[in-house]
Amino acid sequence: DAYFGMANVLNDQGKLEEAMGLYHKVLGIRLKALGPDHAKMAQTYNNMGYALCKQGKLEEASVECQKALDIQLKTLGEDHSSTAHTFHSIGEILCKQGRLEEATKLGEKALGIFLKNHGADHPATALGRELMQLIHAKAREMGSIK
Repeated sequence: DAYFGMANVLNDQGKLEEAMGLYHKVLGIRLKALGPDHAKMAQTYNNMGYALCKQGKLEEASVECQKALDIQLKTLGEDHSSTAHTFHSIGEILCKQGRLEEATKLGEKALGIFLKNHGADHPATALGRELMQLIHAKAREMGSIK
């Protein structure tokens, strides 16, 4: 978990290539220790996807986040906060791809889960609201709404 924490710090600092190297190391360790369908594997895939999204590698990001979502739906269920974070990540990827209808559905789903699990004043709920604002801004930019 120390490598995972360091990768997250690097990701937050924008040192995305370094973060990805550590995420790959974490994947190898977690795969051996926990197996392919563990929730911590999903957490790693989601964070890798988010780092790839920040790099503009949207197709690769989508693949990693989908791996995370598949595991989370199996192991944690649709209404778990970790699953909501992955819905959020995929929603952001879709928004950046201009796929706003799909992004909106996932953004609303993530926000609903965050509200249900954490209430209106939690940082995760704020994250969900930020995604919805991003989607609306992208829609205005694309001329979908005024």
